Amino acid sequence: MKDGLPRAPYINPRDRVPYEDERDLSSGFRRQELYEERERIVREVVTKQEKRWQKIKQERLRSLRLLGSELIGNIFERVKFLEARVDDIQAAMSLRQEINKRSIAEITRDIDEKESEIKTLSDPERIRDLQLDLTNLKMERRREKLLFWKDELELQRELHQLKEQLVIESKVADLFDGLREDGVQN
Repeated sequence: MKDGLPRAPYINPRDRVPYEDERDLSSGFRRQELYEERERIVREVVTKQEKRWQKIKQERLRSLRLLGSELIGNIFERVKFLEARVDDIQAAMSLRQEINKRSIAEITRDIDEKESEIKTLSDPERIRDLQLDLTNLKMERRREKLLFWKDELELQRELHQLKEQLVIESKVADLFDGLREDGVQN
């Protein structure tokens, strides 16, 4: 043997498994780490649940009178908001109808001009160009009608939903009308 530092025991390449006592020691530490991690997670979950229950208890302790006044005020404000929203949707629908009428009238006027111009022309090239313009204008008129009805349908659907909400909220507000203290008017 040579002088110097002591050598580690020799492990055959077939013996890739660590010594028995090392395996037991490392698995014990790992089990302890897993146990501590689970315990920490459980503590966090319990803490969150406790905080949630404390918040629920505090909300239960709020005065019923305060809760009632907040609720009544919000209901009447909600009714006013829904009424304003219904009016806005109806105004948007009438505006969209007016825009549609103007654009359809303008396109129809252009179509009539092109058709009258075709009757007076004799040049086949110019007639073909005008007929192409007529086809494009008719396609534009159809597209405008389609867009109008898409917009109209969407606005009607939204209006219908708002009216349903308004009816429900109005009924609830009528129930609380006698309890109103803050003098909010409908």
